[in-house]
Amino acid sequence: MPDDNNNAARPTAHNQLTSYAVFGNPIAHSLSPAIHAAFAQQTQQPIRYDKACIELPAFESAVHQFFHSGGGGLNITVPFKQRAFAMATELSEAAAKAGAVNTLYYQDGVLYGDNTDGAGLCRDLTNNLRWPVAGKRLLVLGAGGRIGLVPRIRLILFRLGEYASLSQKDLSRNAMTFSDVHEAIYV
Repeated sequence: MPDDNNNAARPTAHNQLTSYAVFGNPIAHSLSPAIHAAFAQQTQQPIRYDKACIELPAFESAVHQFFHSGGGGLNITVPFKQRAFAMATELSEAAAKAGAVNTLYYQDGVLYGDNTDGAGLCRDLTNNLRWPVAGKRLLVLGAGGRIGLVPRIRLILFRLGEYASLSQKDLSRNAMTFSDVHEAIYV
């Protein structure tokens, strides 16, 4: 897998090198540059993909500066997904339902926001992990995010320590079968 210093595919005579990045804080743990470099190499796309730790007060100005300097698109991670949602001029259906944006791009002068978290979760569980989860209840516990990141789904997302106050009744009321999750996203 490529290292972070070799995260650009070579431009060809037909294509200009396009810059992409992931913004977050913290971000050092992100494997996105290596993953996107491998994808770009496999598909022969001339891109550069970086990661940037953005100071909390500087998020909006960093987004504007990235696109003003010709950036092609941004992935957004914690803690900026709701702020990216607020910045977007146009939202995908998934982003509107989630109340959060993890992808920003400009097209024809419009800042578009999308959220791929829900579709990605379902695809990973079914296609990549081959988990036999059909008809089972799905409970997501995490230290980040917010309720509603997966469109039209009531997943339980907790900050560390908050889950201790929930009873079994609370968990049962909020749980959904995997089929419900899949249907809500793909139907």
